[in-house]
Amino acid sequence: MASNNEMIYKEIKRQLNVASEQIEAENYLSFSQLDRYKKSFLTLLDKRLKDGAEKYEEEVPITIDQCMRSNRDNLLEAIEEYVDASVYQMADKLGSWSLESENDDKWADYYIFHQRSLAHLIYAYFLLRGALSKRAEINVNIKKKEDCNV
Repeated sequence: MASNNEMIYKEIKRQLNVASEQIEAENYLSFSQLDRYKKSFLTLLDKRLKDGAEKYEEEVPITIDQCMRSNRDNLLEAIEEYVDASVYQMADKLGSWSLESENDDKWADYYIFHQRSLAHLIYAYFLLRGALSKRAEINVNIKKKEDCNV
């Protein structure tokens, strides 16, 4: 039987392929760019899973029992990480505004990628909040009832 992190890696890789096909159809990135980014993503994912397992002395909990034992709530952590990601991305974008006049065409492309990805981060946040709300209705994997008010 596969470990938690192996199962997570496998399923994210599957989703990565689906997302890659969708992004390729939008013609924003070339096939070779997507291929490089997918490989980079999977390398980073593998490293983060291994580093996390070492840091926390356990793999990412999946089952309700595992989450309760480790006092972790994966959905709440994901919501927090999406908020953090939007902060870092906006800081980068704001810091780059001084570059706009130096090379307008390249800056415009950069801006479009930033805008679209930030919109997708926030879109994902809304969907995760919806999942959190639905999860509260079925009592799945919740540390405490009050955690649903994030």
